[in-house]
Order: sequence, then structure tokens, then C-alpha cells
Amino acid sequence: MIEPVDQYRLQADAFAHAVLTGELLETGLDDAVASMKAIDALFRSARTGL
Repeated sequence: MIEPVDQYRLQADAFAHAVLTGELLETGLDDAVASMKAIDALFRSARTGL
């Protein structure tokens, strides 16, 4: 079983770590855009039933 976690906190912690250390984030802008496209498609599907 996968234990539940606070995804927003993990994201904020990773960002803060990158800012403080100068290290790159594990995921970039392309990943964020792809995630938003998927979320938009889910909402569109819920609205239209397609």
C-alpha cells in the first residue's frame, strides 16, 4: 500500500530546496504543462460526458 502524502507540501519543499541549493528540480515546466493539459481534459470530459 502507498501511504498518503501532502503533494503540495512535497512540491513546495522541493522548490524551496532547489532555491536554497541551486539544484534543478526533478520535473520541469514541460511536466507541469502536461499535467495541466490532463487535468483540463478531465474537467472537459466531466462537463461534456465525452
